[in-house]
Amino acid sequence: MLDARITAGFTGAPHVCFDSSRKSPNFHTPALSALRYHMLAHMRESEPTPEPGNPRIRASAVCVSRAQLLCVRLRDPISHVARLFVPGGAIEAGETAARAAARETLEETGYRVAIAPDSELVARYAFRWSGALFQVTTHFFRAQLLAPEAAPAEVHDADYHEGVCWLPLAQIPAELGFDRQILDAVQRLL
Repeated sequence: MLDARITAGFTGAPHVCFDSSRKSPNFHTPALSALRYHMLAHMRESEPTPEPGNPRIRASAVCVSRAQLLCVRLRDPISHVARLFVPGGAIEAGETAARAAARETLEETGYRVAIAPDSELVARYAFRWSGALFQVTTHFFRAQLLAPEAAPAEVHDADYHEGVCWLPLAQIPAELGFDRQILDAVQRLL
């Protein structure tokens, strides 16, 4: 059973995080997010160009319900930095990008979504994960919950997956601002 945690910041509205593995609350505030955004933006500007041998093709779903964005909190196994991301992951062989976005959303959040294939927005960016720098191509799609009132299915994902969050729309720039291309793609699909 998922444990709901509400964390309030020094400013702004609280947001709800669901965490199936942690016993202690996540101390996550909009003020800390803004500080993290500025620190990460500076770090991002000095990132080296990724090597051509590290391409990553993936798909993600941008799903809004009740004025909140569906996100997952992932902690990098090497840097230990935790960030919110819209659900997504690798496109498997023989799978369309839209199908991958729906599958990854279910796997990472427990929610079934309908993907709007005509909303596809492709973003290309360098991204460091687990000590490696990748050249990422992400196919972002607008998505809608299939059963908004239904409880999510249980999630069994990697150790770096720290839970599902419904992020108020006003907090998107602070939380997703660590990468300009990701933030831009998400905001364009709202």
